[in-house]
This record gives sequence, structure tokens and C-alpha cells, in this order.
Amino acid sequence: MSRDRKPLLLYLARRKDPHKELVAAALSWMAEEAGCLFEAYFPGYSTGAHYPYPWHFHSHHGERYGVGPFQGEGHAEQFYFLSKIFDLTVIRTEECLRFAYESSLFSLPEITEKEDNPLCLLEKARNYLKTSNPQKIIVLGEKTGLRIEPYVYPEIFFASAWGVKVPALLSNSESILKNYGPIIYGLYLSPDEEDSLKEKGFRTETIDKVAAGESYAELTVRIAERWKGKAKAVAYADPYQAEHYVPFNCQEKILALFNKDIMDCVPPGPGSDCDMKRLEEIERGFKDKVAYFAGLLPSKIVYGRQATDNLITDLSRYGFIFPVFDPHRPLFPIKRKIAPQRLPGSENSLFTAQRDQENIRTEIIKANKIPVAFLTYSADLRHISGLRNFFEAIALRKVPCGLTLNAFWFIHHPEWLQELFIPLDQGGVFPLVEPLLGSAGWGLCCAAEGYVEKDTLKPLLVSALKAIEGYTGKENLPIGLYPFQDANPEYTGQAEPLFSAYKEAGLRFCFTQKDYNTFPHIVYQEDDFVALNQPLTFFLGEFFQNPVKEVQRWEQEIVKSGRTGYITAVFDFPLWFQSPYILDMGQRLLFLIDYVKGGGDSGRLIPVHPGELAEYARMAELSK
Repeated sequence: MSRDRKPLLLYLARRKDPHKELVAAALSWMAEEAGCLFEAYFPGYSTGAHYPYPWHFHSHHGERYGVGPFQGEGHAEQFYFLSKIFDLTVIRTEECLRFAYESSLFSLPEITEKEDNPLCLLEKARNYLKTSNPQKIIVLGEKTGLRIEPYVYPEIFFASAWGVKVPALLSNSESILKNYGPIIYGLYLSPDEEDSLKEKGFRTETIDKVAAGESYAELTVRIAERWKGKAKAVAYADPYQAEHYVPFNCQEKILALFNKDIMDCVPPGPGSDCDMKRLEEIERGFKDKVAYFAGLLPSKIVYGRQATDNLITDLSRYGFIFPVFDPHRPLFPIKRKIAPQRLPGSENSLFTAQRDQENIRTEIIKANKIPVAFLTYSADLRHISGLRNFFEAIALRKVPCGLTLNAFWFIHHPEWLQELFIPLDQGGVFPLVEPLLGSAGWGLCCAAEGYVEKDTLKPLLVSALKAIEGYTGKENLPIGLYPFQDANPEYTGQAEPLFSAYKEAGLRFCFTQKDYNTFPHIVYQEDDFVALNQPLTFFLGEFFQNPVKEVQRWEQEIVKSGRTGYITAVFDFPLWFQSPYILDMGQRLLFLIDYVKGGGDSGRLIPVHPGELAEYARMAELSK
């Protein structure tokens, strides 16, 4: 039996296609007018780069601007998912081969055209969707020296316009003049481009020009000024991220802002070092503009991605949180339109499967064991792309652990997170993995006094838990939290965490950066709520290099002291589990798990869930 499915138009074009952002912006309003959902996919070289500058894995291979790995992150599987959930129509440039086979095999309706003829592609789409003609034709100059295409979508989407570059317009001048008239609207045209258009019979009305010395900051701010009345949120996004989220930004009415090109901070050539100090100066110097526009709009979320984490710290002072998207992470944001559905198996509580107080007393406290909690720092939405590798490793070694996540994880990838509730003997990970709420529940912030306010943080946490409940039920809601920054703004500062916001949101424990790398203890306790310090946390570089050695260090320290204690082993999720980093870190991960499961050198180590560790700390009264 079939069921009604929402129509979805999927635009496929190569990442190298110079027209893709302009076409995507036009298709966004056309699909909306036709009552159709819209998504785009731009395949490119798959490096799996975690940041918009090349100091990670891919820098040594001469590639700067890669996207998420096609094989390692299940792009084909996600395309199949879309084709089943939605009534899918494909609009594809002929040069884009990705999913061409599947489109034919599934007998999907398909519109195709050469990528150098974007106007013809749009006309075919208009005829198929039966939408109106564009209100105007916008022509974009090519001599700005900037990757400005990912930022001009408001001019096209909000104005119900079509956008085209100068060469494409000139090659179709007769058709344009005949069908749409001689008046066009110019964006960033050079004098010689204006002359060439005039020679063809066009009359140009200027929307904006580029003055000498202007960069992304000036141009994106002026775009935001023109369209702030139509917007609902802002993004801080480099062009290599923003190009993949034009449909999302149009649908959610998001204005993308950016400062100077951060790639100026990276010398050309494989393995080049990034000028991090200069990079941070550029990025943080733009925070006031981002906060100004965000403050005009209703959302407390600033989308996009940062180049340096301290931008997030800065935005926290203004009361904004920051979920982070990478190119293709998430792959198809349109999946957020799928209605929440309770995940199978979630009626079985993860927490009743853990040790109760009596077992903690018998198996850990009286046995003089040292509990070890494997945790993940994975509060970004983009981190979810490593989830399948993570689940595979945990199931292989059958080790309990904590997984930090946020509400967007469930909204974008419920089909992956169902593994939390599928038993091991059916190929899942139940009951090994305990979910922890990450940072502000929807994204990142510095959750400390003097930064985000408690009255801002608490409602975000409550709303995130409410969203997650639609998938997990109340019995499997996270009861613990793992922060981004709380006691350590900028990773080196000092501040007082907002523990009371966590407790009042309904959580029972958290980990904190306060007193990290010190002897394990309860940092804060109010009634049943406890905040635990972290002997080992995710930003300690030594843990990357030799995790077993670092766990041994704390094992020896606790044994030598004769005191009761615990160990936290925190994995920076993308750098351990995403492709391609898993290829480098996988063996270190398994060696560490095996060391702990084997009891360590002392024979006293025992792996536990984070909830068990919190209960252990309460029972053992691990005050400082």
C-alpha cells in the first residue's frame, strides 16, 4: 500500500558548477510557490575536512575545500531514504554524475540541462512546476575577486528573481530580451561588464557595487541591511560552507554574514601552516556585526560554522548559541520536515538497564574499583556524521559509554539514532550508549556567568529535551549534560558555570570544565544534582597522542593516593570517529577500550555509564 508523500525537488549539480548557488536560490522560491519542498546536493572532492582551513588531515594532500566523504558518511543511503520518504523529482545538470544511475533506476522524474545554460534549466523547471515568471533578472558580476555567490540568495529568493552571471546572460541575450525585457538588475558589475550588457541592448539598474578594498564583510552586511525585514535568523558562514546551505537558508529565512576571507590566513600549498592568531583577529573582529543583526531577529540561534571556537564564546556574551554545520554535515537538511516519531525499542529504558545503587555499592565501591566513563565531546550537529563509526566500535567491544548530542541530531537523523534502542543481538547498541545533552541543547555556548544568561539557557535546554522526547519518550530523555565551555571561556579563562540552569531544566548531573585535569571530585551539588570535574577532557592534546598513557597516569595517581576516584576519557568526536580521522585513530581507540576493560595495570579499572558514574560519586561522597 502507498501513502501520500510530500513532493520534493532535488537539485543536483557539481560543487564546481559556477551557477549552482544562483540556480538554487531561484529554485527555492519556485518550489515554495509550487507547494513543493526543495533540497540541493553539490558533490565535490571528499576530504572530510572538519574546519574551513587546511591544518587537519587533508592539508597534506593539497586540497583545501573538501566535503563530507561520500562512502564513509552514507550519502547513497541517505539519497535512498529521501526517495522513499518523499515524492522525489530530480533536477540535474548533465555534468553531475552523482545519483544519475539511481535516478534512472528508480524511474524518478528528471529535468536535465548543461550546466553552462542555467537559464534554460530554470525555464524547464518553471514549466514543470507551473510557476510564475521571475519578477526580475539579476545579473552577477564576475570580477569581484570574491566567492560572493553563496551570499546573494536573499536578492533572488525574497524578490522572486532569477540570478545569472554575465557570460550566461550574454549567451542568451536574445531570449532574455524577448521573454523578459531589457531591464536587468546588476550586482557587483564592473564597468566593462556593464558596457558589454549595454551593447547587447540591456538597461541595467544597479542593486549594489563593490568599492575598492571591500570584501565579504561590507557586501554581506549591505545584503543583510536590505533584507533584514524578511529574515528570521542569521548565519556566520564561510563561502565553502554557505554554498551548500542555500536552500536551507532560504527556507528558514537566514541571512549569511562573513568577514574577510579566512583563507587569506593560509599560505598556498600542501601542509601549509595556518596563521591562527590572524585568523582569530579577523573572525572575532566581526562579532559585533553578527550580534547586531541577530539581535534584530527572533531566533537565539546563529547558524553556520566558526573558524576559531572563541567566536562562539563571544556570541555567548550576546545571548546566542551556535549549532555548527559543515559541508554535507548534515547532508539533507530537508529531513527536518519529517514529523517526529517514537523510535522502536525506546519503551525500554536505558537507565533501568544500568547498575542500581546496590550493584554500584557491591561491584564498584566495596570491590575498590576505579570507574572509567568513556564520553564524547559531540555537541555540534556536524559531529553526527561520525556516529556510525562510533556505534560500530562500541558494539564491537561491548563497552558502556556516554554520547553527547543535541536535539538537532534527532530531527535530522532519527534513523541513525534508533540504534540506541536496538539490542546488541539485533545489531544495535542497546543498552551500551547513554545519551548526554550537549551544551545548550540545540548548539554551543559558553554556559557561565558573564556569558549566556541563565534565563536564555534554561528555556533552550527545556525545549531541546521536549523535542527529543518526541523520539525517545520521557523514560529515555538525557539526564546528564556535557558542556562546550563553562568554567573555561576561550579554554584558558575562568568563570562560574550555570549549574542551576541544568538542574532547573530537569537534568540530574553534568560534567564541567571547572577543575579539569585535577583529582576527581564533585565540583557542585544541589539536592540530587551533581557536577563532576574531568581528570581527562577532550581538549587535552596528550590524550590524542597516547590515550592509554593518559589513563594510566590517572590510574596511578588514584592508586598512589589511596583515595576513591574516577577517570573520564573524553573523545573529541569528529577527530576520533568521522571519516577520514577514524583511519588514524581507530586502533588507539580500541587499545584504550581493551586496556580499561582488562582492568588496567592495577586490575581495578571498570567501564561505566555516565549515569552510573554520577551515582557512584554521590554514594562515595566525592566532595573536593
